[in-house]
Amino acid sequence: MREIEKLESQLRGLMEGEFSSMTISFNSHASGYVNARRAIEEGEYGHADWVSDEECQKAAETNSVWEIHWYPQTPIGFYAVAASTLEACLRRVLEEPWSTAD
Repeated sequence: MREIEKLESQLRGLMEGEFSSMTISFNSHASGYVNARRAIEEGEYGHADWVSDEECQKAAETNSVWEIHWYPQTPIGFYAVAASTLEACLRRVLEEPWSTAD
C-alpha cells in the first residue's frame, strides 16, 4: 500500500458515522488578516487541543498553524488538534486512542 493510501485509510479509520467529516487546515486565521500569535492570544484556536505547549509557542513564532478537526460520528461532537507542522499534527491524531464512547 502506498503511503498516501495508508494515511487516507488511517484518517478514515477515525470516522465512525454516515455523517462524520474531517477538515485539515493551514493558517485559517490568515483570512482575518491576523498572524498566528494574535489568533492564538485572542483564542481563535481555543477549541483545539495543542500537541504541546511547545508546539503552540512554535506556531506563534513561525506563523504556522496546522489543524485537524473532525466529527467522528455526527456533526455535533468533535475533536480538534493543532500544531506548528502537519507532521506533528498527524502524529498526534494517529497515535492517540480517540474514543467517542460515552
